[in-house]
Amino acid sequence: MNSTFRWQLLATMVIAIIQIITLVLLGRILGFKDLGSFAILQVTFRFALAAFEPGMFFSIVQQHESSPKLIQKLTTTQFKLTILSILILGSIFLYSQELNAWHLAVIACLILLTISVGSKYNNLLILFEKQKEISIIQIFSYSIELVFILITIFKYNPLYIFSIGILIRQFIYYLLCHLVHLKFTKMEMVIAETKYKTNHITPSLQNMASQILSFIQGQYDTLLIFLLFGLPILGPYNLASEFSFLIFSKINPVFSKAIFPSLSKAKKHLVQVDEIILSSLVSYLYFIIPIYFFIWVHAEYILNLAYQSKGKDILVFVRYFLIIALIKAINNILTTYLLSIGASKWVLYWNVTLLGLNYLLCAIFFYYSIEIITFFKFSIFYALIFTLIGITYLLRKIEWTKVSLLDTLYQIFSFLLIINLIIYINSLVFSDFIINSIMVVASFFIVLFLTNRNKFTQLINFKISE
Repeated sequence: MNSTFRWQLLATMVIAIIQIITLVLLGRILGFKDLGSFAILQVTFRFALAAFEPGMFFSIVQQHESSPKLIQKLTTTQFKLTILSILILGSIFLYSQELNAWHLAVIACLILLTISVGSKYNNLLILFEKQKEISIIQIFSYSIELVFILITIFKYNPLYIFSIGILIRQFIYYLLCHLVHLKFTKMEMVIAETKYKTNHITPSLQNMASQILSFIQGQYDTLLIFLLFGLPILGPYNLASEFSFLIFSKINPVFSKAIFPSLSKAKKHLVQVDEIILSSLVSYLYFIIPIYFFIWVHAEYILNLAYQSKGKDILVFVRYFLIIALIKAINNILTTYLLSIGASKWVLYWNVTLLGLNYLLCAIFFYYSIEIITFFKFSIFYALIFTLIGITYLLRKIEWTKVSLLDTLYQIFSFLLIINLIIYINSLVFSDFIINSIMVVASFFIVLFLTNRNKFTQLINFKISE
């Protein structure tokens, strides 16, 4: 787990810098209506990731099994589902009045096809625990995307340049994963069990359905904003969302990719998993909560620096979005724990419930033409309630050592109380953002050393668990 974490953390740091540059260019160059159109393309990109990464190859990582015959069966099933998705997606783009843009439809379908075909190779590398190779490929593919954007952005339509950039990034990433996996396939192949349907097909379909339902139920806000206000408001709404969820999108995959294979393996070999979960959860919360609180405190300065005049237009959105993103980030890591210990069926049923409830609320809000700020306030409460339900289920699913659980809660509460108080006081005392940032980073390590020396030692060695 810890080796995986180190390489994923390195890749995330480099990719985060690249994505910040891209996001700043996106916000400054595109108008709000084009931002709205790009938001729709991003929805299709995220759908492709939700449905087909890992898609049908979920089981080979969870079960730690693979064989040529199994891979062929999973690939065939994934391809059939891909064709169906492309037909549905293309129809939506081509027949919607406001989204009538065949250029974006073609790009979106190519992105979906690339992810579907390529995810096999990515997940085989994860199975073989080749996180070093994956991290290097990720950095390279994101770098190529940025170079492409910088070279072409002022020569051609920027909406299409940013869209094609995503396609180029994914194509290069999966192509290199394919080339690298050839080096390890024969050397480190794991023999699968014979019950393909029970051990692989069914769990993978359940996980895919769960991920698709989770994606659909998570997009109800985009649909509502689009229906109520159109692309001109969806644009700044999405820009605020991208800004607020950037930390989520970078930190969560680092932890998830380290936690999922290790915890699944521990569960399969009947190893007690409560200590692994608690230790990795402490590391996660120590990172995610202070970072989000720091950004929330300094949001106005950061937005004005990044987006200039557009910053003030999205500040109100960002204030709410940051709180929502933090709650959903924690909920996402809880889902990773549940999937790792084999609770994919419960996650599927849970997402079906949320799907129905979310779109019922969407219909009600649309009927009453709810104001956007009211919607934000409701979303915070709504996300918090369902995260608490997820915590409750996880507590019931695992046999916990009571002393360890209480000790962990105390560690989390004491550290976060102190560090967040320091962040807030620093913002009042020091007006310079750079000084603030340096003081917060220094305070983080000092407080961590004083309150939890064991965790301090782990983190400076880039470990998230024992």
